[in-house]
Amino acid sequence: MIHTERVRKIALVGLLVFAGCTNSAESATPNPTSSSSAASRLGSGVSWADVVTAVRPSVVRIENTNCDGTAFVGSGFAIGDWIVTNRHVVEEYNKLVVRVGDTQSIVPTNVLVSVTDDLALLKVREPLPKLAWTTSAPRVADEVAALGFPEAIGFSFAKGSVSALNVSLNYPGERIEGLLQTDTAVNFGNSGGPLINRQGEVVGVVVLALSNTEGLAFAVDARRAQAFVTGQQGRPLAACVRKPNVSTVPSSSLPLRTGVTEAEKIVRAFYAAVDAGDYATAWAIGGKNFVKNSTFGRFSAGFKTTESSQLLVLEAVGDVVTVQVTARERVDGGARISVYRGTYLVRGGEIRSAGLKLHRRMKVSPKL
Repeated sequence: MIHTERVRKIALVGLLVFAGCTNSAESATPNPTSSSSAASRLGSGVSWADVVTAVRPSVVRIENTNCDGTAFVGSGFAIGDWIVTNRHVVEEYNKLVVRVGDTQSIVPTNVLVSVTDDLALLKVREPLPKLAWTTSAPRVADEVAALGFPEAIGFSFAKGSVSALNVSLNYPGERIEGLLQTDTAVNFGNSGGPLINRQGEVVGVVVLALSNTEGLAFAVDARRAQAFVTGQQGRPLAACVRKPNVSTVPSSSLPLRTGVTEAEKIVRAFYAAVDAGDYATAWAIGGKNFVKNSTFGRFSAGFKTTESSQLLVLEAVGDVVTVQVTARERVDGGARISVYRGTYLVRGGEIRSAGLKLHRRMKVSPKL
């Protein structure tokens, strides 16, 4: 099963450092959209349910199998025979598939990416019902909603409001400008999906959220996005050559770095016990603490499909250890690779709590 997108910028996995933020009002108004858009069917005073019903056929799921075989999911929306999404959703792709509704699958014929913004365009052979760009600048406190495929669990609607306009974010190596800030809940898989207003018009393209925060999500402002779409001045993006898959390595066989913290040693001991099938030791180290309302039986049964795992410690500061865990799991007569990311809190020689979330997932050949 393909799961959530590998996100270069989205900070739900802590990759983004919020180094700076500035905002100011903008008064520019984007060009009006044609009457053939989905939003043109909406009148005043309609409910959100009516809005979603009208625009749903234009929102698509984008599945990217990239160069190293990793598979992930993002979102997008149609503007005729082009699909708008994020650049980071399509980068390093080996195969792209656009899924429309429950049955239709489309392979894009061309991919363009912006050189200035995290935006991309996918060309499709047959035009889809298109969304309209907003005809008036959004205001702080306006109601908006994000549509897309968070966590790849299916089409989803999340409502919020505009928090700030013309936001700029700094983080090492890049500055992102022209963002709309919202408190709308966005998660893995929402990247590239539309942020719409009560008229069903696109006010932004969802791009990122800040880690360890609530209600700090961002979208590329519709005016910047529309300028890219109208001008189509992006660079072509070709598929890469897929590399062979590399088998996972048991975490217990990985060498320790010098200066490893005590907390990291505890986390590594936990995974070494899991790899060895010594679930009693793993339970004692921390399983009994971070698996809420569980028993040892349920805890150990949770590993019955895991064949091997690889632990990568991303950061260890004090009592907090941030990790990425890649697990090879048996499923449906074959196998899949699941990548989890999150943090462990270690105190008193035990894991006290954990916040691991599924990051992405891919099926692999039974031969691997």
